[in-house]
Amino acid sequence: MAAFFFRVCRNILFLVDFFQKNSTLLRMTEEIFGFFISLLFFISVIKLKPIFLRYQTNIKELKEIQENYTAIMRGSRDGILVLQDEKIKFANASMFKMTGYAEKETLGKKFVDFVDPVFRDLLLEKYKMRLAGKIKPEGQYEINILHKSGRLIPVEINVSLIQYLDKPATMAVVRDTSLRKKIENKKQDTNEELLKINQTLIGRELKMMELKKENEELKSKLSQKK
Repeated sequence: MAAFFFRVCRNILFLVDFFQKNSTLLRMTEEIFGFFISLLFFISVIKLKPIFLRYQTNIKELKEIQENYTAIMRGSRDGILVLQDEKIKFANASMFKMTGYAEKETLGKKFVDFVDPVFRDLLLEKYKMRLAGKIKPEGQYEINILHKSGRLIPVEINVSLIQYLDKPATMAVVRDTSLRKKIENKKQDTNEELLKINQTLIGRELKMMELKKENEELKSKLSQKK
């Protein structure tokens, strides 16, 4: 801005000098050309400044959103994975705690390597179909994943498509359902025991009714003999 006003003052002084016949026409032409270049630059700055400021604001907001989103992902109690090119690109602390694996043992590895072999082919097929747009971008599955110790962990997975580093990726929210499965299995065992007890009681009741009937028939026969 200051440079532009300095240029204007210089051109004014030069015009005075020119009309006093102390400068050549060529020099005058150069100065006029320089003035118009400065004027165009000044106009461009005035026009582009709001756009530049909006751009800076948008970049700052996007950065804040990304930082908040990353903080939420890292702080989630559920495990969170970002899968890209069939590999694990991001995993939060809850995921490491759930599986027992360290970050360096997980990132960059194929995600199917951490899945129960029974589910690997199906899960990989769904992954490819989702990226190809052949199935809905969201999905929910109940599978088993592998703990570092080798034991199976029953989990519920909710998946969705996202953009990660400007490329399509899949985000998976992984919830450990071990406790829920234990409660469900215990409830089922209890129901089965109650059913067995109920069947036993019904059987005894039927047996008592049968014995009672036989006893009455026996009494009836004895009465007839008398």
